Amino acid sequence: MEFKEVCDNIKVMGNDLMHLESRKVQAIEGEDFEAAKVLKAEILRLKKQLELIDPHRPLNRHAHPSQRSLHNVTHKASTITNTMDQSLNQRELTQ
Repeated sequence: MEFKEVCDNIKVMGNDLMHLESRKVQAIEGEDFEAAKVLKAEILRLKKQLELIDPHRPLNRHAHPSQRSLHNVTHKASTITNTMDQSLNQRELTQ
C-alpha cells in the first residue's frame, strides 16, 4: 500500500469510528446495553488498529498481521454498523 492509500484508509476508519460512537450513544439512550457493549468493543479494536499504523512505513507483506488487514477494517466496521442498525430498528418496531 502506498502512503496515499494508508491516509485514505485512516480517514475512512475515522469516519467509521464517529459513526460507531454515534450508534453507541443511540444504543445507550435506547437502553440496549448489549449493543452498546458490542459497539464499544469494535470502537476499541479500531482505535488499536489506528495506533499500529505508521504512515512513514507503508503496509507491506512483512507488516504486522493487524496492519496487513487494514483494508478489511472498513468492511468489518460497516458490517457491524449495519447489524447494529438492524438491531435498533427491530427494537423500535417491538416497542
